[in-house]
Amino acid sequence: MEDRHVAAVALGGDRAQALFAVFDGHGGKRAAEFAADNMPRIVAEELERSARGGGGAGRAAVEGAVRRAYLRTDDEFSSSSNSKNREQAGGGACCVTALLRGTWRVQGSLAVTRGIGDAHLKPWVVAEPETTTVLSDKTVRSGNS
Repeated sequence: MEDRHVAAVALGGDRAQALFAVFDGHGGKRAAEFAADNMPRIVAEELERSARGGGGAGRAAVEGAVRRAYLRTDDEFSSSSNSKNREQAGGGACCVTALLRGTWRVQGSLAVTRGIGDAHLKPWVVAEPETTTVLSDKTVRSGNS
């Protein structure tokens, strides 16, 4: 199996921050393994770098940190001195990540991502999910474009 996943709660030591990711490896498992093993650390470092550099924690700063983390993970994998990584250079991994920051609670006890059960909280939380569909225009873009 070439797929890997990661659930990094308390990312960078911050209990209000978590990274969830799925890495769909192809042409071998090494890129997916590398990403799962390293991306949480790299995302945390880039978020800290942004905060230290005065970039703050706003949406643009966070998006920039995540973008840099993807690029760094790719660079570090590609330039790894591990000969097995170089041998598998034709392989790679498609990635999907979710970075959660902050904690929102209902009545001080229920994280708003839950909506099944908890009858006593039904006045504030419903079971109907919010969904978002993102359509690809099949154009590959890199960098900030």
